[in-house]
Amino acid sequence: MKRFLIPLLATFAVIFVTDMVIHGMILKPDYEASKALWRSDAEMQQCMGSMMLGQFMLALGMVLFWLRGSVEKANWQSAFTFGLTAGLLGLAYIPIFYAVQPLPSTLCVKWVVFGLSQTLVTSVVLFLVTRSKKA
Repeated sequence: MKRFLIPLLATFAVIFVTDMVIHGMILKPDYEASKALWRSDAEMQQCMGSMMLGQFMLALGMVLFWLRGSVEKANWQSAFTFGLTAGLLGLAYIPIFYAVQPLPSTLCVKWVVFGLSQTLVTSVVLFLVTRSKKA
């Protein structure tokens, strides 16, 4: 259980904090410039539980996939590959959303860049938390 819970909590914490930095700070001007597309701040606060559920689901999925792999044989390269793959899978919806919604193209590009960065950082944390003490 410890082998599962510690990586899950660490992964959720990384996703939660990086989401706050990315969306609450770095991309805030982009969201302000396109505020007609988003919920009001008050509505978003009411939906915080849904946001955290999504973050938890992402953390859970990443941990389950990571632990199903060869954690004992994991190295920096496998952590990078895992993070890149998780990012590509998780961010594939962005070009689709761009095609069907009036989203600013620059925001979509930033979502992909920051999202890939986030999954790479998260995979490094997963690697560090789960790696063997012998490695």
